[in-house]
Amino acid sequence: MKKVLPMVLAILLIFAGCSEDVNDSGAKNPSNNSIQSFISSIFGRNVTYDAVAPASDLTLPISSDEIANMIQIENILYFLGNDGVYTLDIETGESKKLIDSPPTGIAAHDGMLYTYSAETSAISEYDNLGNLTKEITLEITDDKTVEGLFVTDDYYILACDINGGAELLIYSRDTQELTLSKNLSLTGLYSYKDNKLLFWSKDSVFGALSLNAVDADNGKSEKLIDRVNGSYAGNNPAVAYCPKTDTAVIYGSVSNNGESPCCVTEYSLDSTDSIVLNRYYLEVSNETRFFVSVYENIISAVSSADNECRVYDYLNPPESITILGNATVQEVVYGFEKETGILVKNAHTEFDKLVYKLLAGDNDFDIYNTGSGFHNYVDSDTFVDLKGIESLNSRISGSLAADLMVNYDGKYFGVPTDIYNWWTEDIYPEDGSTFSYSLVISENIYYAENIDVAEKRYSDPDGDELYKLFKFIYNNPGGNKDEMPFGDDTTILDSNVYLLNPNSQNTENAIRFLEYLFDAYNGDIPDIVLEDELYPTIESTENIYVSWRCRPLDIIDPIMGARNAIQYRTEDISDSELKKMAKEAAAEVAMRMAE
Repeated sequence: MKKVLPMVLAILLIFAGCSEDVNDSGAKNPSNNSIQSFISSIFGRNVTYDAVAPASDLTLPISSDEIANMIQIENILYFLGNDGVYTLDIETGESKKLIDSPPTGIAAHDGMLYTYSAETSAISEYDNLGNLTKEITLEITDDKTVEGLFVTDDYYILACDINGGAELLIYSRDTQELTLSKNLSLTGLYSYKDNKLLFWSKDSVFGALSLNAVDADNGKSEKLIDRVNGSYAGNNPAVAYCPKTDTAVIYGSVSNNGESPCCVTEYSLDSTDSIVLNRYYLEVSNETRFFVSVYENIISAVSSADNECRVYDYLNPPESITILGNATVQEVVYGFEKETGILVKNAHTEFDKLVYKLLAGDNDFDIYNTGSGFHNYVDSDTFVDLKGIESLNSRISGSLAADLMVNYDGKYFGVPTDIYNWWTEDIYPEDGSTFSYSLVISENIYYAENIDVAEKRYSDPDGDELYKLFKFIYNNPGGNKDEMPFGDDTTILDSNVYLLNPNSQNTENAIRFLEYLFDAYNGDIPDIVLEDELYPTIESTENIYVSWRCRPLDIIDPIMGARNAIQYRTEDISDSELKKMAKEAAAEVAMRMAE
């Protein structure tokens, strides 16, 4: 009888992406431009869209490197270019030049288009056909360099360039009088809701971006998203607020030099949830600019790195798989996406929630990585036996190192990534410290020779061998290679392992990813995995052990606690006390092993 995984009952926020959508009659989304209402789910919330379908071939009205700004009013994209304002209808693909004279800035609010001219200090209001409906002139001092315009419920906001940020000049729409001036250290301003704007700020220590909001009513700022992805290196991503979902859609690149993954990601503004909607691969540089907007179920993304208007449809998302837990090497993900066109999404969850989701049969993820504690999973029904999948069985069985890592009870429970030996003198030099090689390897050889959690075996329940270890540690606080109690002829291999969720709804694509993952770490796909991270070639498994079997942290914790007490002692410990410590720690390990 299979053991039941330990679990902590908790209320989970289900990480829900965009699901396949049906109307009330159960029909899938239409492919024509007829307006119908459909429901999709984002972050556990159902959202109703008046579904529209974009034109099959959207061509930008001007070169993307000439675009200074992009905004959207319903189905129309507006581009601020060098010689005027251009439009693109995302439903029909039709484009035209709307305004001849190039303004300094453009903005949209409540279905109206606004422009600002630095030459005349005038704000012009247009309807969606380009008809001028209002024009006002603001009083601005000559020393202000206006670079952007924003319009909120109650204010016109001009963004003026200052060193390291911007000065916001906030004018009342009723009186056209300046009501507030606010300096912000920022990179990029974006329309939000009510009288607020979004802006980026950068962590002064780590350089991570956070998304914030500033309120034009009082100038106060608040942080909405902390440490966004930590991955938009070099380029400031574009942001669009989606009122229908109350989320932020962010578009930017991961690097700033050469080909880069350019991600369209949606972030919840009231939780820590996010989901990658799509990823493109473009040649980018430090000067690459990004633009993104949202209308009903359609996200439009443009970058100055290419001449395409890329659209993402909430209701018809690309093929994808979701990995829950620690992400694997991103080069593997990117290589797989480029080869197959299948998007790899990453989600994160706490250990107890992962256990609960597996036991509950959740199907919102396809592959998972436990990080540690494999022994809680391998003797359960929470994974697919890969020996039953010929393409994976033949791969794993052909690698002695991979086979050793994931073979248990006649099953292959997952695909390993880099298989490595932590416990070497290169990593832990014999330097006279408490982490000297002779101390570290002796402790781990003890685990290897006495513990196999998969077989429920503990060979030292009385603590006799543990006493030898403790005696060695006590007598040699800085290590001593000549007196190591268990020799030195042992290798302990460790690895991350990716398991296939038996409730996956994308099994075929998930298997394709696991095949690609194995091939990358087996060295069959050039330039994906570093040479020192490839599976090692071993001729025999003699004196080679697997970390997850012999070093389960929840089992060996009593030994580690006693070891620390010995190493960091403040007074002498008698030999009889060492024996007692060894006996008590061994008894606790034996009890935990039997549970």
